[in-house]
Order: sequence, then C-alpha cells, then structure tokens
Amino acid sequence: MARTQNFWTYQVTNSTLVIDESFGLGMVSVMLTSGNATVNGGGSAGSFPSSNLALTIGLPVTFGGSSPLPIDGLTISATSGNVYVIGR
Repeated sequence: MARTQNFWTYQVTNSTLVIDESFGLGMVSVMLTSGNATVNGGGSAGSFPSSNLALTIGLPVTFGGSSPLPIDGLTISATSGNVYVIGR
C-alpha cells in the first residue's frame, strides 16, 4: 500500500487562528495576501518570550519541518487582512 500525505488549507480573514498540537501538523506555511497580520510562536527561548512578527504581503513563511513533533502554540492574527494557511 502506498503512503500518502494530506494537506490542510485555511483562510484567516479579519480574525485569529491558534494552531496547537491537537491539529497534528508538523509544518505550516502562511502568506499574507492583503492588509496586516502577525504571527507569534507562543514559546520562549531561555528568558526571551516570543513576540509578534509582522507578515509581508506576498512573502510566504514556513514553520516546522522534518520533526515528527506537532506544532504547538502558533498564533496567526489577521486583524485587518487575509492570510492563506497550508499545513501538513
């Protein structure tokens, strides 16, 4: 039997999406298509907490990779914009 890989797609418009481990995603790519939006990792590195990072229209950003662990605590806030999200 062949192994397959499914993808999840979503559109965040003028709202917030929090991706946690229950989504089961090991990789997430986001791209701002209009307006303004930020991402926040929700974790910390030592004593440095995550901060909001502004997305740039048309510039995709990918989180995760080859790790088998699911992404947890990624917040995508499109307060006045539209963000495409693809995960696997």
